[in-house]
Order: sequence, then structure tokens, then C-alpha cells
Amino acid sequence: KSSIREAEGFLVKLATYKSITKKELSHDVVLSVISNGNNARLYDPFVHRIASLIKSRIGVSFQEMLSRSRKSDVVLARHVLMFLLRKHTKKSLKEICSLMQRKDHTIVIYANKKVSKIVDVNKKASDIVDFLEKKIECFTK
Repeated sequence: KSSIREAEGFLVKLATYKSITKKELSHDVVLSVISNGNNARLYDPFVHRIASLIKSRIGVSFQEMLSRSRKSDVVLARHVLMFLLRKHTKKSLKEICSLMQRKDHTIVIYANKKVSKIVDVNKKASDIVDFLEKKIECFTK
């Protein structure tokens, strides 16, 4: 329900921008107007790129990662996403928490510890995280 309100807010913001500036809305203008808001998490291309890599490897969509599901594959994907965002971005714990639609930043700390521990113990999880990190390094260069 909050996504609909956010989307409506973005549309109003874009309509206002267009009527004030009398400019056409290009892709770059839309992204810059939207990212000036507090709810830029929906439009962060880097986050979505990492999420799509995780989906290709683990099979869990970004929407599922944002859900409250406790299924083991969803929890793993969610934790790996938080781990990778913390490691490969300059986002604060609070920003990652907001991106993941969570209220408490300690969940990000917990996810980082959990993934670090799993990677040390589980070869399959280690291979997944290594694969994802190599892919991230490819598109950040």
C-alpha cells in the first residue's frame, strides 16, 4: 500500500516539475527529480542490479527480498543483498535499512554477521557470494 502512495507522490512531483519548468521529462530528469525525495530506494539502479544478480543465482525476486517471508531462500537472498550493499556501496546502515523497508538498522548488522559466518562454513553459499561479488566488480569498473 505504501508503494502506491509513493508512486502517486512521484507522479505529482513530476507533474509539478513539468508545469513549473515547461520542459519535457527525459529519463535523466525523471531520475533526478525522483531521487531528490526521501524514498529514492525504489529507483536506485545499483540496488536493482545487485538484486537481479541475486535473482539469477538464488531465484528470489527483489519484491520477495523486501517481503517479510521467513523462507530460507528468501532470508538468504535478503541477507546477501544487505551484505553486498554494505560492502560495495557507501550507504549507511540506516540507508540500507530504509532500502530494505525495515525499521531497525541492527538487522543490517545481523545480516552482515550472518553472511560472513555462512560463507566461512557453507561452500555453496561461499560460491554464490563470490560469484555475485565478481559480477559486481565487473559493472563497477
